[in-house]
Amino acid sequence: MVAPQSDARPRRKVHASTWVFGGLVAAVILLLNLSGPRLLEDEETWAVDEVYPGYYLMDHQHVGWPFSFLVLLPGAEDVPSRVERFVAFGLALDVAIAFGIVLLACLGFEFWRRRRRAGFRVSDLLILVVVVAAGFALVNHHRAQYERELNALRAIPKSTQRMSMRFDVQWQTGGPSWLRSRISHRGLEIFDRVVEIEVKPNELEHVAQLQHLKVVNIEGVPSSDQLRVLARLPALDAVAISLMRSGGIAQANGARDHDWAKFPPLPKMRVLEIEGIPFRGDGLEHQPALQAVNLNSTAINDDALRRVARLSGLRYIVLDHTAVTNAGLVHLRELDQLVGLGLVKTQVDHVGLVSLPQLAQLRGLALGGDQVTDDAIEVLYRAESLESLTLADTALTDLAFLGDMRGLKTLALYGRDIRDEVVPTLARLKQLKCIRFHHDAITRKNLRELRAQLPDGCELDLQFMGWNRAATVAENVSGDP
Repeated sequence: MVAPQSDARPRRKVHASTWVFGGLVAAVILLLNLSGPRLLEDEETWAVDEVYPGYYLMDHQHVGWPFSFLVLLPGAEDVPSRVERFVAFGLALDVAIAFGIVLLACLGFEFWRRRRRAGFRVSDLLILVVVVAAGFALVNHHRAQYERELNALRAIPKSTQRMSMRFDVQWQTGGPSWLRSRISHRGLEIFDRVVEIEVKPNELEHVAQLQHLKVVNIEGVPSSDQLRVLARLPALDAVAISLMRSGGIAQANGARDHDWAKFPPLPKMRVLEIEGIPFRGDGLEHQPALQAVNLNSTAINDDALRRVARLSGLRYIVLDHTAVTNAGLVHLRELDQLVGLGLVKTQVDHVGLVSLPQLAQLRGLALGGDQVTDDAIEVLYRAESLESLTLADTALTDLAFLGDMRGLKTLALYGRDIRDEVVPTLARLKQLKCIRFHHDAITRKNLRELRAQLPDGCELDLQFMGWNRAATVAENVSGDP
């Protein structure tokens, strides 16, 4: 029996079928890359509110596999206008990995093609079996991870859940999105992962099994021991802890100040939001990636701001309803990237603000309380880059200066800062994109006049007014005075 002859063509000359095979592999990688199977369309990430330096969840679309190199804002507009972040290094890694995969696939195919002319060898069959087995192993790996996360969710007592498991849990869909759009989600759900969860402090022990968690919302006062679980979450991006009650700082049942909340080092946490908790800032200095901190109604004081000053990458900080004074604000001078600051109902006045070297670069500022007097107008004039301004129950007697702030894009007025006299001033701000009112001290007649003078692209947000919230803004404005 004569053994089949191998292909004796020159080494540099490859078969046409190898080029076709390489093109198919490249096409598959391109489809996977554009749909982003690991960072998919409905992923929830933290973003900065345009009107107030707080935080909310926004849907983004991440493009890239296995590295996300393009982050798009939601919307139906063309891609260039939706680009929020572009990472050239991520794109370079994607291209390098794709080139390596295509090259190895073509070399393997060409090697196999040269060794045979017809028929399969036993070695070919073994290679096919290995490839199929690797595929099944990958699927089983994802299924095991999915089952592990389901078991962790089932371990949380149902009595503590508000409505159902899905009510307090946000899932990130996995697998190729282009394939999900063509077949049923059933079968691809094993690629889904829990990325956000709301739990009580005594449930944190079960969270450690959710290795893809990015956002953890804690409803209650956790202890330092309970917070150590967060250090076992490699993808953790944001933590929110809240126990808001009337009267400012809330005290948990039976909890003592020294029992709670010294944060462990969380190297990837970018956002921390703590409201209504007697938090004193313990552990903040060990969070190098923090970019945004909300410490509304906490026990933060001037001494605690020394820890905050060590966060060199901090861009947004909210200190509303805290005991911070002008002396404590001095520590923020070291934050040279600061662009958003919230100081509603603190003890900081215009003297402390003027001393901030970052004042000219602030894009968002919130002021409120009796300590904000007409002397603060000088501060606002110095904030040359200010795009977002919130005034809440200040002691300002005249808001006519707002008409000279041509850089403002969003403006929010709360409480006694809303009055009919402000309407002509606001009408002069043709560059405004959004105005929010949180009071009903302004008449509908004046609102109609304001709406008529504002540019078409400006949103008049009345959702907090003392009218029927089910009615539309247009109905509220056009109704009888």
